[in-house]
Amino acid sequence: MPEDQNKTQRAAVTFLFWLALVAALTATSVLLDSIAMIGGMIWAPPAIVLARLLTLQEHQTRAPYLAALALGVLAGLISLGVGLTPAALQALVSLISVSLAAWLYERALQGQPPHFDEASYLRFAVLIVLPAAIIGALAGAALSFVLDGTAFETAFSNWLIYLGIGLLAGTPLALWGFSDPETRFAVSAREAIWTAAAALCLMLVLAAGLVFPQNVMSLVLPLLLIPLCALRSGRVGIMLLTVVGTLGLALTGPGSADLSDAAWPSASAVSFAILFLCAVLPGNLIAAQLGRMETAAAKQQARIGSQVQHLSALSHEIKTPLNAIHGMFQLLDRSDLNDRQRRWSDAGLSASRNLQVQVSQMLDMAQLDEQTIRIRPEPVDPRKLMKTWVVALEADIALSGKAIRAGGTVAREVPETLVLDPSRVQQILMNLLTNAVKFTADGAIDIQMRATEDTATISVSDTGIGLEEAAQRAVFDRYWQAEGNRQGGAGLGLAISQDLAARMGGALSLQSTPDKGSTFTLTLPLQPVVVTGSQA
Repeated sequence: MPEDQNKTQRAAVTFLFWLALVAALTATSVLLDSIAMIGGMIWAPPAIVLARLLTLQEHQTRAPYLAALALGVLAGLISLGVGLTPAALQALVSLISVSLAAWLYERALQGQPPHFDEASYLRFAVLIVLPAAIIGALAGAALSFVLDGTAFETAFSNWLIYLGIGLLAGTPLALWGFSDPETRFAVSAREAIWTAAAALCLMLVLAAGLVFPQNVMSLVLPLLLIPLCALRSGRVGIMLLTVVGTLGLALTGPGSADLSDAAWPSASAVSFAILFLCAVLPGNLIAAQLGRMETAAAKQQARIGSQVQHLSALSHEIKTPLNAIHGMFQLLDRSDLNDRQRRWSDAGLSASRNLQVQVSQMLDMAQLDEQTIRIRPEPVDPRKLMKTWVVALEADIALSGKAIRAGGTVAREVPETLVLDPSRVQQILMNLLTNAVKFTADGAIDIQMRATEDTATISVSDTGIGLEEAAQRAVFDRYWQAEGNRQGGAGLGLAISQDLAARMGGALSLQSTPDKGSTFTLTLPLQPVVVTGSQA
């Protein structure tokens, strides 16, 4: 019993909320209509109620929303002084059109969202909204003719326009608002800014059109602003601009002129054609196209996420036996071997180390694409870091068997403590040092660290083969390798290093001269050192 009571209470609260919402929208629509005297062309309640009906779950009933629509329209009109009979007629026609549209939606689209491609929107407009608006307009015109003798053609024209335009322009935006927050696409800051700016321009045009109703620019400018701002405003933005543009055109278009009853049907038809063909239809088709692009992008992002998870699992499975193989080769290398066995051991050790690096690089690249790599800055001692890098460089040189001098210096202006991600900086430096050893036959490799007021720079210079200008432009591309390189690698190290530098707010650059050497420079922003209470 308590559960049944809770359901009843929730249904009552839902009904009262929607009753108040529909009444407020009704009053707003009538007030806007009275400003422009356009015979009810701006009519919001059916659109928002239809959108809610289309997003209901299977276990949810439509009855509270339909009842709220009928009673809310009735209450809103009566509160503005409209008579009971015309108010009841308006409520009945709205109820008929929305109920029919929801019924047709189940059969024509079978639950498919109407704004994820152009074809679904056209089916929504032609097979759902227009039939519902036409039948609702026929019922309203017939009842108006019987009740107060209104000419059938005039009443039908008015009913068709406010039902059709309201449902076509308002339903898509309301549908987005009622969709599941976990599945609908978020609006970016850029889209929100462009939408707000375009909406402000449209409202200024609307105000100018009300002040100067005969100015043709009040009709033309909204038509230009909607497509111009469409791509920058995103799918939700263009739907909002379509509604605002529809409002502006309705208030300032031909139907807003002071027309006689005889001229009204033809003027209404012109207004309807302008609104539908120039604002509602193209605006929503653009929104549908953007929705399709967003869906494709979301699917691609999901595929990338799945690939990252797969690579992470695969990397774990590969690294465990690979580490064991590498460890065995290291133990073998330390044992007593003859020259032939030593060559075999060195080859296996080199191959296992190379494979470890490539597996790690592939995983890093996938995580960079998915943006799952996190930068974790912390205070570090730059001079201790330099000693670590020089030791690693000397070890690499010793393994290579080359006669290369290794050096590392930290300039005096470098602070005692730097705030950076030591593991990511170490990863970049190891990539640069490995390449320097690989492509330097003799001479020197030097690491230098300098600082200015707001940046720290770490450079790795070598006296290696250098790079031609064309190669310098491609060196940070994925899978690029120097011509004639037969020393292994997947060509990912520098691409990963550049991406990591960018994630840390810095940059990685290259200066190189063929046959003289190269200098890679990592530039990082200096961050303030935060002293905690325990350190003070």
